[in-house]
Amino acid sequence: MKRTTIFFTILLIMGGASSYAEEPRSGDGPAQPEQPEIILPTEVFEIEAFTVETVSAPLPQVSEIRIPVLPVPLPESGELQITEAALAIDPVAPTGTVPAVQGGSSVFSTAQVGFGSRNWLFGDLSVFAFGTEPRLSFEFRHESLDGYGENDPGKGYFSGSDRIAGSLDFSNEMTDLGATVSFDSGRTGFQGQGPFLSLDQRFTRGEAEFLQETEGPVSFGSRIGFSDADRVFTDPSEPRPEKSLDLDVDGRVMLGFDRVELSLGTRYTFDRTVDRTETARQSQTVSGDITFDVAFDNGLLLDTAAGVAWMPGRGYVIPFTFGIGGTVSDRLSLDFRTGQDVLRDNAASLWDSVFAIQTPSEMVWGSEWFGSISATWFARPDTTVSGAGRFSYSRDTYDVGPFTSEGMHEIRHVSERTMVTSNLRAVYSPRPQFRASAELSLNLIERRTIDPLFALGLETEFLTGNGLSGMIVTMDSPFFLTGTAEITPVMPDLGITGFYALTDTIQLSLGVRDLLDLIDRENPRYLYGTDPQSYPLIQPGFRATVSAQLSL
Repeated sequence: MKRTTIFFTILLIMGGASSYAEEPRSGDGPAQPEQPEIILPTEVFEIEAFTVETVSAPLPQVSEIRIPVLPVPLPESGELQITEAALAIDPVAPTGTVPAVQGGSSVFSTAQVGFGSRNWLFGDLSVFAFGTEPRLSFEFRHESLDGYGENDPGKGYFSGSDRIAGSLDFSNEMTDLGATVSFDSGRTGFQGQGPFLSLDQRFTRGEAEFLQETEGPVSFGSRIGFSDADRVFTDPSEPRPEKSLDLDVDGRVMLGFDRVELSLGTRYTFDRTVDRTETARQSQTVSGDITFDVAFDNGLLLDTAAGVAWMPGRGYVIPFTFGIGGTVSDRLSLDFRTGQDVLRDNAASLWDSVFAIQTPSEMVWGSEWFGSISATWFARPDTTVSGAGRFSYSRDTYDVGPFTSEGMHEIRHVSERTMVTSNLRAVYSPRPQFRASAELSLNLIERRTIDPLFALGLETEFLTGNGLSGMIVTMDSPFFLTGTAEITPVMPDLGITGFYALTDTIQLSLGVRDLLDLIDRENPRYLYGTDPQSYPLIQPGFRATVSAQLSL
């Protein structure tokens, strides 16, 4: 009852902010255009034939304190996606819009440092260069935290991560060439659970893409990607290393005529894993496909694809996709697609998605029938609503079992799974100084044990008239379905961040995270689910942070 009362009290406080936002205010500084933030649908025209994906529910992750960013133009196309180790904090990296550059090269950089309670340290340096060829980006990032809940530092309640990443792009009238490489290292304590002290993980990833056009309608494309991952369960007497090597190569020939494109592609994948017993396993797949796409005058795009893939232990599978989508009107866009896809979860992808998960005895290969629909509706000039729904029937996938005495989460084979997932998001921005959003995600019928039945996320942002200072309030609250079919809420994760711009390039931020942890210290927020007997690892809990950002 205590948790439910707190939860609905927060809803009333955040919901009441909208009435404040609609009251006109004067003296807010220079006039600004009444233009709401536009949330566009996610690449409804992008064609990804037979993409390999992990079956997971698209529920919002527990967001960290949003550190606002000064309006300094940064290259959106060069943003680096940051993969965090388990339990790590995730401040928002700088983003922005790139203005057109007329000749010459432009270099932009941001540096951010922060410290806080629970021995939190954070540093990030990002550099972007664009304009003349080649274009490049670089990022270095460090983060560490020690002392979760009411536990003192040095007792295994810690996490830390480091990242070095870069990209290089070159293009001219006929050729596009791009390459990215990243190195991620993380270390997380076992909090006194199991026989190990900590888990160290390192991921080295790289990808290169090449596209060559000709004077005629024919073009050629290729891509090569690799991942070299290793993890070590630190045992005082005997470390237990594991390694995973993955290679992914594909090529494609494309024939394009005005609004019609035809392509023929092939793909090869190779995986090799060495587990803690020094047992080596490897697998490989070969696939080919043909795609046909048509862009209509009314703005709709039809994309179809069909092919054949050979999978170990399953033989041949016939993946295919049929999709149609586009802008129906000036206020509505829709996308629909259906088909059969190949599921592939290698050891590295499992290690990166679930903390201390058991390495499977063989590669997780499966297939999935699916159907999905998504829409974005610009209901009013100040309101945008977007939603998506997906049905899937999967064969040969996995579930995450309890944390065992051996110091890892058990992996379980699932022969069949039927899922319905949906997501609904609304954004309301009556003026530039105020923005509120609400998001609801559902996992129906079946789901992984560690996934919630549904989750609610709220966010409100207030700015002063000149935009130099403001406040952001966020709340995330998942609800789990227990083994007794009872819906159990988790204490809402409430975060508040205030910021002030000292100059055009320097911004200070002060924030608190998981504020309600101070009220209910006896019930910590668990890493997975609500059952401490099966999933005993906890999240950091309340913490306060101070940070400074410099943009040049």
